[in-house]
Amino acid sequence: MLLAEDEPVSQEVTKLLLGEVGLQLDVAGTGSEAVRMAETNAYDVILMDMQMPEMDGLDASRAIRAIAGGRTVPFWP
Repeated sequence: MLLAEDEPVSQEVTKLLLGEVGLQLDVAGTGSEAVRMAETNAYDVILMDMQMPEMDGLDASRAIRAIAGGRTVPFWP
């Protein structure tokens, strides 16, 4: 699972909550970082913040969907 979130407190809370149910989470601090990570890793789910530096969540989601295999990944805005 990939979390694209620029706020450190939100990152930590999400990691804590999802870790308690046994989920592994990669964290991207910007939209462009999320795109780079999605290019090299296969994610089952991506949790995407809509307002991030460098590239907002909508643009990052579009870029990830354009990657081969990215069309099948569920996003949760």
